[in-house]
This record gives sequence, structure tokens and C-alpha cells, in this order.
Amino acid sequence: MRSLLSHFIRVLSPILSHFLLSTMLSHFIHVLSAMLSHFIRVFLLCYLILYMYYLLSICSMESFQVLKMR
Repeated sequence: MRSLLSHFIRVLSPILSHFLLSTMLSHFIHVLSAMLSHFIRVFLLCYLILYMYYLLSICSMESFQVLKMR
């Protein structure tokens, strides 16, 4: 009975460790993907804000030049 249990544990141990490793790896990849997606969203939002600020400054400079010419 004891040898049967020992054999059962020896057979199942690599399978369970592989399952746990693949589950942990899958979870890690999912978390990494979510973090990367969040980082890209934040980066794009900052880029959009800076670009809008740039366009606004150009427009204000042009309107200032027009007022100066009058």
C-alpha cells in the first residue's frame, strides 16, 4: 500500500508541478499584459495632452501675430 502511494506521488508530482508552473506563468503573462496595456493607455493620453497643448500654443502664437499685424 505504501509503495503504491509512493508510486502515485512520484507519477503525479511532475504533472502537478507542470500544471502549477503553467498556471503561474499564465497568470504572470496576464498581469504583464494588463500592465503593458495600462502603460500604453497612459502614454497615449499624455502624448495627446502634450500634442493638444502644442497645437494650442501654435494657434495662440498665430493669433498673437495676427493681432500684432493689425
